[in-house]
Amino acid sequence: MFAIPCLLIAQWLAGCVLCAAANDALEGFTVAEIDDVLYTELRNDFGFPLTVNQSESLWNDAKEFQWDVMKSYDGSKRFPFVFCYHDPELQGNERIAKTIELLETAGTATNKPMTYYPKFVDKELRVGEQTAVEVLRNNDEFTCMFSSLYDSTPMHIAESNAATSDFLRFQPQTLSMSILSGTIDTVTTVTSGIVNRSLKLILVPCATVGGVAITPEMIMGETEKFMAKSSSSSDVSLATEECFFSSLIRNGAPHVSQRMRMWGDALKNGVDAPGNSGCADTMSRVVIQEISNGDFTFEVKKKDTDFKEYSDQDCVFSLIVALAEMPLICIMEHQGHYATSPDETTHKQPDTVSSSFLLSPKVVQHTMLLVGTMLLSLLVTW
Repeated sequence: MFAIPCLLIAQWLAGCVLCAAANDALEGFTVAEIDDVLYTELRNDFGFPLTVNQSESLWNDAKEFQWDVMKSYDGSKRFPFVFCYHDPELQGNERIAKTIELLETAGTATNKPMTYYPKFVDKELRVGEQTAVEVLRNNDEFTCMFSSLYDSTPMHIAESNAATSDFLRFQPQTLSMSILSGTIDTVTTVTSGIVNRSLKLILVPCATVGGVAITPEMIMGETEKFMAKSSSSSDVSLATEECFFSSLIRNGAPHVSQRMRMWGDALKNGVDAPGNSGCADTMSRVVIQEISNGDFTFEVKKKDTDFKEYSDQDCVFSLIVALAEMPLICIMEHQGHYATSPDETTHKQPDTVSSSFLLSPKVVQHTMLLVGTMLLSLLVTW
């Protein structure tokens, strides 16, 4: 099974590809480009009180940090990537074919062959069909795709096919990009006891593990790994070790956002707190269930002694960091949104759309519709 994080990704990627003719294929995209139409927690994580320049500088550091994390696995894991191929001289199926050819060639050269998956269209299995990428968006000029890749694959393409940087760009998914917009505000609302409900997240896996379908036990096993110490000599968890925000806080960065500090403090006071045993008590109250087409719910039940608020909120947020960092998990959001005021909404639409994205009014209208029906129409698996 294979799952795409959000079709909205393609819309901001498309604009970036169209207006960036000579950028490095591995350079990725800016916060401003992403923020126009991608509804994740990225804008909040790299927001107040940072200036635009500070935010962009930290985002560039975050992208480098993510590449370092991927390289630390020495090619043993695949990670989610989004990439666009821009060439108006080609038809969409030609761009897809050329992209797959580049991925396959790089996979063979690096001894990491591409994996093909059963193909689903609108969650219906296409019997006998397989695919290596998920097409997010396709028009007359560009095609945006998603796949779980070994980091060596895009690196090889960038190094051995210099010309491809003019029309093919890769963006590895980061912690912030894994969490849909509004999720953290809602989680805070629930765990602070403003509503008397248990916390339940929707998890969408990125890919299979060794060709085997993902199970609740696999997700729990990965969660336990990330909540455990990163090594026998380490005093912090793997979740902390692979969290860019925590590294900023621990290294005394002069400029961080409120959200970055929230993540760093949650890890310090949660999973890494002395005597907390990696939030073992919180972990014992986690229930994971498969709901449909490979999607999962991840529920953290309250302690029997908790009436409204979660007394272990830092551990809950530590768990969210662990989930967002897993190569196994592509996207998460809260199951349902509990508004605290009539004007509160989960997914806020941008006031304007940058002209550099070249989005037609029809595309913008479609974007707004997709956000409103996220679980029904955006999470396409195969």
